[in-house]
Amino acid sequence: TDPVAVGGQAFAHLGCIGCHSRPDAEAGRDDGRVPLRQVATKFTAAALQEYLRAPSLHDPMASMPDFGL
Repeated sequence: TDPVAVGGQAFAHLGCIGCHSRPDAEAGRDDGRVPLRQVATKFTAAALQEYLRAPSLHDPMASMPDFGL
């Protein structure tokens, strides 16, 4: 299974677009949302998976909800 396709499906299903712009969104077109176009510079794939499984464990002040992934 293509991990990018699976991630895209999760992004759509979980409503991530409400707070984040897509990684391929044009710079400056975030409309107040947190851009994801540079997420790969912040996280390795493994670190992102770990963060998404328990956001508050890694950043108690983050507004990222725990989706129970």
